Amino acid sequence: MSEERSGADRDPYVAEIDSILDALRAQVLERKPDDVFQFISKSALDMQKDSNVEPCDHIAFKGKDEQTRRALTIIVFGASGDLAKKKTFPALFQLYCDGLLPPEFNIIGYARTNVNDVERWKRETLMKYF
Repeated sequence: MSEERSGADRDPYVAEIDSILDALRAQVLERKPDDVFQFISKSALDMQKDSNVEPCDHIAFKGKDEQTRRALTIIVFGASGDLAKKKTFPALFQLYCDGLLPPEFNIIGYARTNVNDVERWKRETLMKYF
């Protein structure tokens, strides 16, 4: 006989496993792949790569007061590219989480390629870091 435990009493490890398995199950049911095991294997590896970024609930800026008074703008050339997606944006996020970027700064992205659906690009590429 199994009992549902409240969120506060729940083991964090079990909660994380449940979350991972629920996400994999949802992907399988949505895409209905022919080779389910191969799909789950690839999806799990993709999830592992994407999960290396720790969420930041509270970030203390470690810089000097002078740095917070100045405007900071970072320009990313090739912002729609693979390198920006896999390296630049995660690195900027990590700098922010480590308190090495001021609480308020601007990122401007430039790309030669046309991004047809900017809102989708923001959701899929940027929002998992910010």
